[in-house]
Amino acid sequence: MISKQKFFGWTLVAIIGIAIIYWLSQRSQGDSSEGRSLVFLEEWKEYNPNNGKFTAMLPSLPQHAADSVALPSSQGFIKYDMFLSQEKDGTTFMISMIQYPNEYDTSRPMDLLDNVQKELMFGNVHNKLKSSTRGMYQEFPSIDFFIENNELVIRSKAFLVEKTLYVLTLIDRTPLDIEEHFGKYVESFHLTKAAPISSLEQVSGTNSQIRQ
Repeated sequence: MISKQKFFGWTLVAIIGIAIIYWLSQRSQGDSSEGRSLVFLEEWKEYNPNNGKFTAMLPSLPQHAADSVALPSSQGFIKYDMFLSQEKDGTTFMISMIQYPNEYDTSRPMDLLDNVQKELMFGNVHNKLKSSTRGMYQEFPSIDFFIENNELVIRSKAFLVEKTLYVLTLIDRTPLDIEEHFGKYVESFHLTKAAPISSLEQVSGTNSQIRQ
Protein backbone atom coordinates (compact mmCIF):
# COMPACT_ATOMS: atom_id res chain seq x y z
CA MET A 1 0.00 0.00 0.00
CA ILE A 2 1.38 3.43 -0.92
CA SER A 3 2.01 5.61 2.12
CA LYS A 4 0.46 9.07 2.21
CA GLN A 5 3.88 10.73 2.36
CA LYS A 6 5.22 8.81 -0.64
CA PHE A 7 2.03 9.48 -2.57
CA PHE A 8 2.43 13.16 -1.82
CA GLY A 9 6.10 13.02 -2.85
CA TRP A 10 5.12 11.75 -6.28
CA THR A 11 2.58 14.55 -6.55
CA LEU A 12 5.23 17.17 -5.83
CA VAL A 13 7.56 15.57 -8.40
CA ALA A 14 4.78 16.05 -10.96
CA ILE A 15 4.43 19.70 -9.96
CA ILE A 16 8.17 20.31 -10.30
CA GLY A 17 8.06 18.39 -13.58
CA ILE A 18 5.52 20.86 -14.95
CA ALA A 19 7.86 23.71 -14.04
CA ILE A 20 10.83 22.00 -15.70
CA ILE A 21 8.90 21.39 -18.91
CA TYR A 22 7.92 25.05 -18.90
CA TRP A 23 11.54 26.06 -18.27
CA LEU A 24 12.82 23.91 -21.14
CA SER A 25 10.21 25.28 -23.54
CA GLN A 26 10.85 28.91 -22.63
CA ARG A 27 14.60 29.07 -22.08
CA SER A 28 15.40 29.85 -25.72
CA GLN A 29 13.47 33.12 -25.45
CA GLY A 30 16.22 34.70 -23.40
CA ASP A 31 19.80 33.56 -23.17
CA SER A 32 21.71 36.45 -21.70
CA SER A 33 22.56 36.60 -18.01
CA GLU A 34 24.72 39.69 -18.39
CA GLY A 35 24.06 42.15 -15.61
CA ARG A 36 21.62 39.87 -13.83
CA SER A 37 23.25 40.48 -10.45
CA LEU A 38 22.84 44.24 -10.91
CA VAL A 39 19.20 44.28 -12.00
CA PHE A 40 18.00 41.35 -9.89
CA LEU A 41 14.88 42.41 -7.95
CA GLU A 42 15.23 46.07 -9.02
CA GLU A 43 12.49 45.73 -11.63
CA TRP A 44 10.54 43.01 -9.87
CA LYS A 45 7.02 43.55 -8.59
CA GLU A 46 5.44 42.44 -5.35
CA TYR A 47 2.93 39.67 -5.87
CA ASN A 48 0.09 38.90 -3.46
CA PRO A 49 -2.13 35.95 -4.46
CA ASN A 50 -5.88 35.99 -3.99
CA ASN A 51 -5.62 33.66 -1.00
CA GLY A 52 -3.58 36.36 0.77
CA LYS A 53 -1.26 33.87 2.46
CA PHE A 54 2.04 35.31 1.26
CA THR A 55 3.73 38.09 -0.65
CA ALA A 56 6.82 37.73 -2.83
CA MET A 57 8.89 39.70 -5.30
CA LEU A 58 8.74 38.10 -8.76
CA PRO A 59 10.11 39.11 -12.17
CA SER A 60 6.77 38.71 -13.94
CA LEU A 61 3.13 38.04 -13.16
CA PRO A 62 3.18 34.33 -12.34
CA GLN A 63 1.18 31.64 -14.05
CA HIS A 64 -1.08 30.00 -11.49
CA ALA A 65 -2.28 26.41 -11.46
CA ALA A 66 -4.42 24.79 -8.76
CA ASP A 67 -5.75 21.28 -8.27
CA SER A 68 -6.72 18.67 -5.71
CA VAL A 69 -5.34 15.15 -5.49
CA ALA A 70 -7.19 12.38 -3.68
CA LEU A 71 -5.21 10.46 -1.10
CA PRO A 72 -5.34 6.64 -1.18
CA SER A 73 -8.16 4.83 0.63
CA SER A 74 -10.47 7.87 0.68
CA GLN A 75 -8.32 9.70 3.23
CA GLY A 76 -9.19 13.13 1.91
CA PHE A 77 -7.61 15.48 -0.61
CA ILE A 78 -4.34 17.34 -0.89
CA LYS A 79 -4.85 20.77 -2.43
CA TYR A 80 -1.99 22.49 -4.18
CA ASP A 81 -1.32 25.84 -5.81
CA MET A 82 1.65 26.50 -8.06
CA PHE A 83 2.85 29.99 -8.97
CA LEU A 84 5.47 30.11 -11.72
CA SER A 85 7.34 33.23 -12.86
CA GLN A 86 10.25 33.61 -15.29
CA GLU A 87 13.06 36.10 -15.77
CA LYS A 88 14.05 37.38 -19.22
CA ASP A 89 17.05 35.03 -19.29
CA GLY A 90 14.86 31.99 -18.60
CA THR A 91 15.52 31.64 -14.88
CA THR A 92 12.33 30.24 -13.37
CA PHE A 93 10.98 30.91 -9.88
CA MET A 94 8.23 28.75 -8.46
CA ILE A 95 6.17 28.85 -5.28
CA SER A 96 4.35 25.62 -4.47
CA MET A 97 1.76 25.67 -1.70
CA ILE A 98 0.42 22.27 -0.66
CA GLN A 99 -2.41 22.05 1.86
CA TYR A 100 -3.10 18.84 3.73
CA PRO A 101 -6.50 17.81 5.10
CA ASN A 102 -6.99 18.23 8.84
CA GLU A 103 -6.73 14.47 9.35
CA TYR A 104 -3.27 14.33 7.75
CA ASP A 105 -0.54 13.53 10.29
CA THR A 106 2.04 16.34 10.28
CA SER A 107 3.43 15.61 13.76
CA ARG A 108 6.79 14.54 12.26
CA PRO A 109 7.62 17.42 9.93
CA MET A 110 11.22 16.46 9.21
CA ASP A 111 10.13 13.04 7.93
CA LEU A 112 7.79 14.79 5.51
CA LEU A 113 10.42 17.32 4.41
CA ASP A 114 13.06 14.62 3.95
CA ASN A 115 10.60 12.73 1.77
CA VAL A 116 10.10 15.82 -0.43
CA GLN A 117 13.83 15.92 -1.12
CA LYS A 118 14.10 12.17 -1.71
CA GLU A 119 11.22 12.03 -4.15
CA LEU A 120 12.56 14.98 -6.13
CA MET A 121 15.96 13.29 -6.25
CA PHE A 122 14.45 10.09 -7.60
CA GLY A 123 12.46 12.03 -10.22
CA ASN A 124 15.46 11.96 -12.61
CA VAL A 125 18.13 9.26 -12.75
CA HIS A 126 20.72 11.94 -13.55
CA ASN A 127 19.97 14.02 -10.47
CA LYS A 128 22.83 14.64 -8.05
CA LEU A 129 22.31 16.03 -4.57
CA LYS A 130 24.92 18.76 -4.19
CA SER A 131 23.88 19.96 -0.73
CA SER A 132 21.18 19.47 1.87
CA THR A 133 20.60 21.39 5.10
CA ARG A 134 18.00 20.89 7.81
CA GLY A 135 17.01 23.85 9.91
CA MET A 136 14.30 26.36 10.67
CA TYR A 137 12.66 28.98 8.50
CA GLN A 138 11.52 31.54 11.03
CA GLU A 139 9.92 29.20 13.61
CA PHE A 140 9.01 26.52 11.08
CA PRO A 141 10.87 23.25 10.33
CA SER A 142 12.62 23.49 6.97
CA ILE A 143 15.02 21.81 4.58
CA ASP A 144 17.21 23.42 1.93
CA PHE A 145 18.59 21.37 -0.94
CA PHE A 146 20.42 21.80 -4.22
CA ILE A 147 19.96 19.27 -7.05
CA GLU A 148 21.87 19.26 -10.33
CA ASN A 149 21.54 17.16 -13.49
CA ASN A 150 22.66 17.33 -17.13
CA GLU A 151 20.03 19.92 -18.06
CA LEU A 152 19.57 22.25 -15.12
CA VAL A 153 20.02 23.06 -11.46
CA ILE A 154 17.21 23.10 -8.89
CA ARG A 155 17.56 25.07 -5.66
CA SER A 156 14.72 24.67 -3.16
CA LYS A 157 13.62 25.52 0.34
CA ALA A 158 10.70 23.57 1.82
CA PHE A 159 9.05 24.38 5.14
CA LEU A 160 5.91 23.28 6.95
CA VAL A 161 3.41 25.72 8.47
CA GLU A 162 0.88 23.63 10.39
CA LYS A 163 -1.04 21.84 7.60
CA THR A 164 0.51 23.76 4.70
CA LEU A 165 3.79 22.92 3.01
CA TYR A 166 5.59 25.66 1.07
CA VAL A 167 8.31 24.90 -1.48
CA LEU A 168 10.27 27.82 -2.93
CA THR A 169 12.20 26.74 -6.03
CA LEU A 170 14.65 28.31 -8.45
CA ILE A 171 15.35 26.50 -11.74
CA ASP A 172 18.30 27.59 -13.86
CA ARG A 173 20.81 26.21 -16.34
CA THR A 174 23.91 27.07 -14.32
CA PRO A 175 24.85 27.20 -10.63
CA LEU A 176 26.63 30.54 -11.23
CA ASP A 177 25.46 33.01 -8.57
CA ILE A 178 22.52 30.75 -7.75
CA GLU A 179 22.95 31.10 -3.99
CA GLU A 180 22.93 34.89 -4.17
CA HIS A 181 19.83 34.95 -6.38
CA PHE A 182 18.02 32.29 -4.39
CA GLY A 183 18.82 34.07 -1.14
CA LYS A 184 17.33 37.34 -2.39
CA TYR A 185 14.29 35.48 -3.70
CA VAL A 186 13.68 33.80 -0.33
CA GLU A 187 14.23 37.09 1.53
CA SER A 188 11.48 38.68 -0.57
CA PHE A 189 8.99 35.99 0.44
CA HIS A 190 6.81 36.78 3.45
CA LEU A 191 4.02 34.82 5.06
CA THR A 192 1.00 36.97 5.81
CA LYS A 193 -1.03 34.34 7.64
CA ALA A 194 1.27 32.15 9.66
CA ALA A 195 0.31 30.55 12.95
CA PRO A 196 2.97 29.17 15.33
CA ILE A 197 3.49 25.44 15.30
CA SER A 198 2.51 23.53 18.42
CA SER A 199 3.26 20.02 19.63
CA LEU A 200 5.67 19.20 16.83
CA GLU A 201 8.70 17.00 17.19
CA GLN A 202 11.97 18.73 17.97
CA VAL A 203 13.90 19.28 14.77
CA SER A 204 16.92 17.04 14.81
CA GLY A 205 20.11 17.45 12.87
CA THR A 206 19.79 21.24 12.50
CA ASN A 207 22.44 22.56 10.11
CA SER A 208 23.60 19.04 9.27
CA GLN A 209 24.88 19.12 5.70
CA ILE A 210 25.62 16.83 2.81
CA ARG A 211 28.39 18.02 0.53
CA GLN A 212 29.98 16.55 -2.54
